[in-house]
Amino acid sequence: MMTSNAAFKKRVRELAAQHDIPYSEARSRLLRAEHPKSGAGNAPAAASGAGDPTARYAQLIGTVVIAHARAIAEAYRLDESAELAWVQEKERDGLRVVTSGQDGSPDADGRSDWSIADWRTRQTIASGHSTFDEVPWAKDWIDISNADTLGLAHPVETAVVAALSEDIAPPLRSFILDLLAGMDLEDWPRDFADWLNEDRG
Repeated sequence: MMTSNAAFKKRVRELAAQHDIPYSEARSRLLRAEHPKSGAGNAPAAASGAGDPTARYAQLIGTVVIAHARAIAEAYRLDESAELAWVQEKERDGLRVVTSGQDGSPDADGRSDWSIADWRTRQTIASGHSTFDEVPWAKDWIDISNADTLGLAHPVETAVVAALSEDIAPPLRSFILDLLAGMDLEDWPRDFADWLNEDRG
């Protein structure tokens, strides 16, 4: 029968082979994962208290996803506050902030349906069918798209993700980063973060 120390060494070798890391690093990771507050001298005890890697990974991924979702939601809120401040500044300068856009693809002569709406009321204030250059643009209008020049940054990595480089195997870190990159492209992280905040109590 394999002793607990021999079983621990076997798991270290397997971890080292799986992640292509030195034996000493694999041993340190295994000890930290199972006994984060214990010293290296407790190796036999670590072997007998085998943890569930699936549960550890689930907890890690869940923690990062939640933190990232909240960071995205906060970035959106900051964007909206900055955009509103920009609108108010333009209105103080006597401008009317509008939204504009094409409806459908241009026809053979380069004309398409278009509409312009008041940014605050969403009421359509002009529409027509023409080329872009033929759109009648009032001198006191400014399109909300100009607020994009504020250059507000959305979070790519939270502090939690940045800390993964030393604490996690590269394949798992890559998986988490890919997961979070997809979150940046969707609206659901904000809804998810709002739900988390409401459900805290």
